[in-house]
Formats: sequence, structure tokens, C-alpha cells
Amino acid sequence: MNSYILISILVIVSITITLGIVLLLIKKKKSSSTPRAAGKQKQPSRLKAGKRQANYNGIDYVWQYHRGSQHSPSYLQVSVNCQSPGSFKITKESAFDRFFKKRGICCEILTHDAAFDDKFYITTNTVNFTSLFFGKSQKRKTVNEIYDKGFKEISHNGKVMTARWSPFRSGKNFDMKLIEEIAVLLDRMTKDIPLAPTPTAFDSSGWKAKRTAAFAVPILLGILGITALVLGLMKYRPLDGWNLASSTFKISIPLLLIFIWLVVQLLKGRSSSHRELFAVAALAFFGFLVAGAGGGIFLNGYLDTGQPVNHETLVVKKYISRSDKSTSYYVHVESWRMQGETETIKISKSEYSRILPHKTEATVTTKPGKFKYEWLAGRKFYF
Repeated sequence: MNSYILISILVIVSITITLGIVLLLIKKKKSSSTPRAAGKQKQPSRLKAGKRQANYNGIDYVWQYHRGSQHSPSYLQVSVNCQSPGSFKITKESAFDRFFKKRGICCEILTHDAAFDDKFYITTNTVNFTSLFFGKSQKRKTVNEIYDKGFKEISHNGKVMTARWSPFRSGKNFDMKLIEEIAVLLDRMTKDIPLAPTPTAFDSSGWKAKRTAAFAVPILLGILGITALVLGLMKYRPLDGWNLASSTFKISIPLLLIFIWLVVQLLKGRSSSHRELFAVAALAFFGFLVAGAGGGIFLNGYLDTGQPVNHETLVVKKYISRSDKSTSYYVHVESWRMQGETETIKISKSEYSRILPHKTEATVTTKPGKFKYEWLAGRKFYF
């Protein structure tokens, strides 16, 4: 009887151990087939924003994900250290790039790989270095592989090699293997690079001086124009401000066109010339026009030697103009220049509270203006 019980116990224990081993083997097999085991790391349900350092197969890299904000788009960025004497940026060639290339304003380096040159645009200040770098077919092949995975820009600043995808949305099931694959491709880009310093294809000091001058002129004009406009509107506000401002365009626009032509001559011939020219043109458009308008309004009053004239009139309307940062108060008074029309005058908050339309009378003092645009020299209300 005792032997029967002992054998029964041994059989039960053996079956239990066997079932346990089988269950462990099944669980291990299932675990080995999951993405976590295959990638040797947990796969998050959604990519977390932030900047992190990592290592994959001996490759140290940094990756960063930014979800985007009101002032900056979302992006995914992967970087690998790479010391070199050169720098460059690669993007897909756009219609904007092709337009200015055909007109000889910008000059892109050529790799003599027609398909690659047609697909990508390389911006660089170290022309010879970059030509040698992309003269190697393996580099061009790697660039294509990175772009095929969705990344839209590759850049190198002499210290790190970076691939960037922007705008970027991770989705609910992002595969971290993508970041590892990009790190491997970037590491491949850092191999066998030209380390000896190579001369550039242009005079660096001369180019920087030209570039500085091209940007300095419109920026300075913009500052002077805004200053003149503010002072002019505060001290010599014209009754027909828009007409005076628009009359200056016949001078500022021709000067703007001449300036842009000169800037083209200064900046053309480099891979980034068209982008710099576009930035300068945008600044110049604002700078020349605001300088013309502001200068016209200010000088119309500042240089005026005419005699002041008083006009007796009646307030017919008052109103408030509000914006996010300020509140302004105005009145309309009967015009002395054209019957049935009104003139607009800016007033203070205290005056606004005391003025009664169609009852409050006013004396408005004006001067003729240097450029024959009448401006407001003073006013007095009779409450």
C-alpha cells in the first residue's frame, strides 16, 4: 500500500514537472517571436518626445523627437559624431532650386551621377571637400537609402552627421528599429571621408563681406524707416497718410529693383545664393518701402516751413479701436477740405469720455506740409 502511494506521488510530481517544462518552452518560443526579443528592446506604443543617447552594435548616436508647437514643426532627428574639415546640407531638389540654377544665380556641385544630381540639391561652403565626399558612389547610395526611409534632410556641420524628418508623426506603433537603421546608415556616411583640408572655390573673406553688406543695407533701412514712421505719425500725422506713403513708392520701388540687381551680382555663384537672395529680397522689400513711407511722412512735417491754419469744426462721431496689445480712441470731425466728408483725429481716453458727438466743437490747427500733404499741428475741444 505504501509502495503504491509512493509511486503515485512520483508520477504526479513527474507529470507536473513535465507540464511546467513544456509551458516554459512554449512561453519562451512566443517571447522569441515578439518584436521585443527581435530588437532586444521594448517597443513603445508611441514615440516619446525628448532627446536621448543610445548605442546600437557599437555605434553611439543621439536621437530626438519633437512633437511640434505653434512656432516649430514636429521632427525626428538622428545624429552621429563625425569630425571633418567640411560641411554640407542635402535636400530634395525643388522647383525653386531648379529655377535659379537655370538662370545661373546659384551653382550646385556636381557628382557626375545624373540621377543623383537631378534628385538632390547640395548646399555647401566647402566646395572641394563636398565634391570629394560625394564623388564616392557609396556615399550617394547611402543618401538614397536614408531618403527611402522617409527622412528629408541630411546635414553635416563638421562635427556631427544628422538625418532629419520634418514634419514627423510617430503614430501609435512606432518601430524603434527605424532609428537604429538610420544610425547605421549615418555611421556608414562617416567612414572614409576626406580629412585633409581642401581649399574652397571662392574667397571666403570676400564672400562674407559681400553677404554682410547685402543683409545690412535692408536691415538698416528697415530700422530707420520704422523710427521715422513712428516719429512722423506722432508729431506730424498727415490727414491723408496712405496717399502720402503710397506717393513715395515711385521712388522706393525703383531703388529697390536696383538694389536687388546689385545683390544678385554680389551673391550669385554659390550653392546657397538663391536662398540668401530670397531672404535679402524679402528684407529689402520691407526695408525700402517702410523707409520711403516713414521718411516721406516724417520729412513732410519736419521740413515744413508753411504757416499754421486754424479750422473751426464739429465732432460728429467717436469710436474705439482695440487690438491685442493696445486700445486707441478717435473722433470724426466735419471736414474743412471737402463738404460732407469727415477728418479722423486720434484723442486721449480722458478726452473720449468727455466728448459728445454733434455737440462738442473743436479747433483744428494744420500746416500745409513740405510735400503738400496737410498735417495735424494741434487741436482743441470745447466741452
